[in-house]
This record gives sequence, structure tokens and C-alpha cells, in this order.
Amino acid sequence: MKKYITICLLFLFLAVSAAKADDIATIRSFLDNKSDDQAVLHGVYMACLNLTRTGTADAVPVLQELLADERFHTVATTALINIPGGLKQENVPLSPLTPDAALLGAILRGGEPSFVAALKDEKTSFNVLLKAVLELKSDNTGAVVLDNMSGLSVEKQASLIANLGVKKEPAIVPQLMKLAESDQPAIQLAAVKALSEIGDVRALDTILLALGSPDAELSATAQNALKQFQGEEFERKIIALLDTDNLKLHLAAMDVIGERQIAAAKDKLKYGHPNPEVRSAACKTFARCAPATAEDISNMLGRLGTSITLEDPESEITALIDALIIMSRKTTDRERTADLLAKELKMTNATIAQVCLDMLFQLGGEKAAATIASVAMGTDDTLTDKATQLLGRWTTPEVAPYLLEIAAKHLVERYRNRTLSGYLRVVRQMGLPAEQKVEMAEKALAVAKRDVDKQAATEVLERFKRLTKGTPIFDGKTLDGWEILGDEKSFRVADGAIVGGSFDGGNPRNGFISTKKEYGDFTLRIECKAIGKDANGGAQFRSFRHDPDSDGPSEMMGYQADMTGTTQHWGKIYHETYRNRFLNELDPKLAEAIVRQGDWNEYVIICQGNRIRLFLNGTLTADYIEDDANIPATGFFGLQIHSGPPSETSYRNIRIEE
Repeated sequence: MKKYITICLLFLFLAVSAAKADDIATIRSFLDNKSDDQAVLHGVYMACLNLTRTGTADAVPVLQELLADERFHTVATTALINIPGGLKQENVPLSPLTPDAALLGAILRGGEPSFVAALKDEKTSFNVLLKAVLELKSDNTGAVVLDNMSGLSVEKQASLIANLGVKKEPAIVPQLMKLAESDQPAIQLAAVKALSEIGDVRALDTILLALGSPDAELSATAQNALKQFQGEEFERKIIALLDTDNLKLHLAAMDVIGERQIAAAKDKLKYGHPNPEVRSAACKTFARCAPATAEDISNMLGRLGTSITLEDPESEITALIDALIIMSRKTTDRERTADLLAKELKMTNATIAQVCLDMLFQLGGEKAAATIASVAMGTDDTLTDKATQLLGRWTTPEVAPYLLEIAAKHLVERYRNRTLSGYLRVVRQMGLPAEQKVEMAEKALAVAKRDVDKQAATEVLERFKRLTKGTPIFDGKTLDGWEILGDEKSFRVADGAIVGGSFDGGNPRNGFISTKKEYGDFTLRIECKAIGKDANGGAQFRSFRHDPDSDGPSEMMGYQADMTGTTQHWGKIYHETYRNRFLNELDPKLAEAIVRQGDWNEYVIICQGNRIRLFLNGTLTADYIEDDANIPATGFFGLQIHSGPPSETSYRNIRIEE
């Protein structure tokens, strides 16, 4: 028996040695003749792959010589890595690669033939194959994968199929459609995912079939896949599903219609469907798919009244209410809707009355505020409570006179106190001229009865009196006198403030806006706000723009009164670009005590010669003496939004005394 094994091993050794010799000969022949024939090049590549497993010291010379050919550098490196002592740094101009990285590079260089060879070699790392699928520069990768993967396990096939979606190759859609009906759940799921990423409408029926599957994961994947498709043909097919008797397909179609806001589907939604789940979904879809008219809202209110009378399921009533709130927020028929809701409030039951109040709050505007205020002065305590809460949360300043009137005249003390607090919130937070805010604070002080309210009104009054000092350098409406450095979209005017940054996609780079005029000694007063946990910005002073002809960014260099979305760094002077560090420190406990996080904060910056003082909300936080005579004592004012995640910085009531 031992003799038999020895003979077998000898034959195996001789076979391997012969194969190795053939591979070495293939490479040597290429090096001698330098052929560009594709078959020859593929043979050299395969010889290198073989030597990765069988190569010994005698293969090293030809592999090292082959390194000089860029087409084979990576695969030759792979083979040398696997031969003890084969890879010497002086022979390889690139850093040594791991076998997987080197093999991936070789496949990418060799293209589809190299990929097929690696795919059929059971010793090839599967992770390399997955990466190769994503990185191959070919419009035919999908077909190559699908035509050559049959020898792999189901799990590996599924992984490769899933990666094909990223390639978005329409040519493989028919093959993927067949795989989506496979008897192997893993392959089905992968094919549906790939089809969803490609988004070819030819696959819609296949996706719908998967949607009806009893397999919950496959069905959910198919439903999400529907949202990836585009185009008029797709929308027509989705709308047609509203006539199906298949409950799952019907609900999925409405979900897509609402998500995609397909207005053409409005008239086909079935509010009278026998299934309450369909009725609820129809209301939600109607609200989402297009802006509602006043008539639409009136009809939906009628449905709500009927549902309440008939004691329909709570879920259906909730769906109707949610739909009405969405419709109020999205309608372009605001004046007529406000009139409709005002009339409804006079003749409806308590439940619908509260819904109407919520709708008016979503609607916003002068007429809506007046209607809610009239309810607040009524005799129904439940409605008064809700109305005063909504007025206190109003987001635009037209609500102020109504809040003040209720605070002065309401018979119930808690409603007077609540609305006076809401009125002072309008004064503090909304974008109105400082002079107007002083006048409003004086009115609040005249109405206040409790000591706590008088103190709050006095603090607001003094705060905005300070901000009326000096000359405005921002008019609250335009960017006249200012210039944006870099991206013009990085700053805008909104609600009486200069706003930097965005919550839509984040802030890819630093943004600055600066005055066109320079200043030397001055007292600058400015209100600042940073929204977002990672928000970062500040008010620049005695600052300059980088030389636009240099390689530097369109940024400012100079002093900055810093600000963030937390209490960190408020009250500090940062020396932007010059020193790139803070020039003072501030006790974190003091910062927590004086910073109004997420709200407006007042900076007063006083520059006199080489002395710089910084006051935050009335507290001195920095008193700095500049001892470097080379640092400019004049410059521009600027405002910043720092690069980073979605966030905004806002600046208003900017005034200067020179």
C-alpha cells in the first residue's frame, strides 16, 4: 500500500513539475517574442496564476523579468508573493501587495477573460470575485457573471447576483427576471434586489409576482423595489393596480402612488372599498399624491364626520385625521381653506373642531391665526386650551397681536400667562427689526401682572434696546453690502436673518460671506444662532479673504467670535487661518449658564487698538491684547458656515458703532 501511495505521489509531482515547466516556458516565449495576440496574453496571465500555486525558485527569474510589463505587473507580483523569497523590493517599483489585492488588480487588468478564469478556479478568493464584479470596466459584466457562475454554491451565486444591481446593465434584465422565479429563495431575493436597482420597467410584472409571495422578506423587498422604478409607463401600470382584487398589490400600489406623488391616480382611489385597510390607505394616499383644493378638504371632513357617526374603526378615523393634516399643510388653496375651516368650527362637534384647529395651525397665515384666536376667547375650555397652545407654537409673527390681546383680556389667568409667554417668544425668536421688538417688549411689560412676567419682559426689552444702538449693516431683506465667498448657494436671507448652510445634503465645504467695507475700531452687535448638533460657524472681524489668485480656498483669515450647535466654543475668539487656534479659554460651566443653545445669542465685539473684548449675552467672555504688530488692526466683517453634516448658522440685527 505504501509503495502504491509513493508511486501516486511521484506521478503527481511529475505532473505538477511538467505543468510548472510549461508555464515558465509560456512566459519565456512571450518575453522573447513580445506578441500582442490576445490568446497569447491570456495564456501568460493563466501561467502566472498557475505559478501562484505551483511556483518555486526556478520560476522567479521569468516572473521578475515579467514585472517590467505593466499589463502583468500585478499578477506577476501575486505569484512572487507566494514563492518564498521570490519578491524583492528592488525588483518591484510598487509596495508589495496582499495576494487578494494583487489578484484583484490582475483580474481588472486582464478584463473579462481573466475574470472568467478566476471565477472557475475554486481556489480563487470569493471576496476578490465580489469586488471584481463591482470594479470591472465593462458593459457586459452581468452577462459574464450569469453565464459562468453555475459551478458555485447557491449562496455565492446569490451574492454575485446582488452585486450586479450596482452595474445597472439593462441587457441582463431578462436573465434576472428568470432568476427571480427560481426555486432557490436566496437567488430569488438577490435577483429582485438587482432588478430594483436597475429599475427597468420590463421587470415590473416579475416584481409584482414576488410581492405576492408568502415569503415575507421577498415580498417586502419587492415592495421596496417598486419605489425605484421611474417613467410614465411604470406610473400607468401602478395606477392600473388600483383595480385589482389582490389586497396586497392594491395596498402596495397606493404606497408607491403616495410616495411618488402620482397625481393622476387621485380619482381612482377607493374610499368606499369594503376593506377598512384600503379605505384608510386611500385617504393617506390622496393626501400625499397632490395638493388638495378646498373642495377636497371639505369632502374629507365630511368623510371624517361620517366615520365618527358610524363608529368606524379607530385606525380609519386616525387615517382620516392624518390625511386632513397633510392636506392642510400642502394645499395651495389657503384662503378658501381658511374660510372653510372657520365656518366648520361654528357648527361641528368637539372632535372635529379640534381637528380643524390643528388644520388651521398647519395652514398658517393671518386668517388662520385670527380664527384660532377667536376660539381661544370662547367659552369651551377644551378648545380654548388647545387654541392657546397652538398660538403659542406659531411660527410666523402675524400671531403677535392676537397673543397680546388674549394675554390682556382673557378671563382665565393661566391662558393669559400662556399667551404672554408665547408673545415674548415671538419677540425673542422671530426675524423682526430691533426697533419693532423694543416696541413689542414695552407692550408686554404693560400687560404683565406677575413679577416673573415683568422680569421676562424687562430682560427682552433691555436686550433689544442694546441692539438698536449703532448703524445697521444688514437690512434684514437683502445681501446688499455683502459678498459671498465661494458657493453662491451657501448663504441666503430668510426671516430677517442671513442663513448659512443647509439641512439638505450637508455642507461640503466652509462658506463665508463678508462685508464690502473694512472697519478698524468699532463696537459690533450681532445676534447668532446655530442649529444642528454639529453646527459650527462664527462672526469674523478684522478679517481678510485669501488672495483669490493663490492656491488657498475662498475663505477668510482673521479673528472670529466662535459658535457651535452645543455650548462648546461660544464666547471664544478663534484666529482663523492665521494661528488656527483659540486666543482665550472659557469655563465650560459658565458657557452652559449663559449660552441659549439652539436659540438666538447676542455677541458684542469691541475692538479698540490692540484690545479686543467679547461679550456673550451680556457677560464678558474674552479680553484679549494682541501683541503681534504684524496682525492687521482693520479688516472686513464676515459670517461662516463650517463644513460638515447638515446644519445651519443664522445671523441678524447686525449693527456697528465706529
